[in-house]
Order: sequence, then structure tokens, then C-alpha cells
Amino acid sequence: MNNLQEHGIDGSLMKVGDRVIVRDNHDEPFLIGHIIRFDDLEGKSRTPLPVVKYEGEDEEYVCFAIVKPYSDELAATLSALSPKEQYNSLSLYHKRV
Repeated sequence: MNNLQEHGIDGSLMKVGDRVIVRDNHDEPFLIGHIIRFDDLEGKSRTPLPVVKYEGEDEEYVCFAIVKPYSDELAATLSALSPKEQYNSLSLYHKRV
């Protein structure tokens, strides 16, 4: 683990304490939480990963998923989409084949 207080993720500077939306590729609703720290998995990850505590939960999760800064507009937009559409709309690397 390291002492990072902020880190750039997909072009956004995220800081400890920031409210975020987390979208993985599972068929479940997106989650909202707060970054509590960044973790490099004891030096095993070249890029520090955000550790998020989701609202309404007590556990902390290392996020391998898409993490975006929270906004009411983004939450409303995602809520109108299916989980797969949410993931695809947030992914920087998806493309139609």
C-alpha cells in the first residue's frame, strides 16, 4: 500500500474522499461510494487502484472496475441504461465490430 492522496484515473484526477460511481461488467446496478485510499497491491500493480467504501456498506473494495467522478447527471444517465449499456458507455476502449 502507498500514501497517495490523489491519482489520475481515465483522465480525471481522483482524490481520497471523492464520491464516485463504480461500474463493473456484471449484470448488477452500478454502485456509488467514496474513495478511501489508493492501493498498489504491495507493489504488484503498476497503477494504484482506488479502494472504495460503497454507500450503505461497511466493507472496503479494491476497484478493478470503471471508476468515474460522481455527478447527478451521470447517475441519471446511467440509470436509464441496462448494465451492459452502462459499462459500454463508460468504457474508453469498447468498439463495435
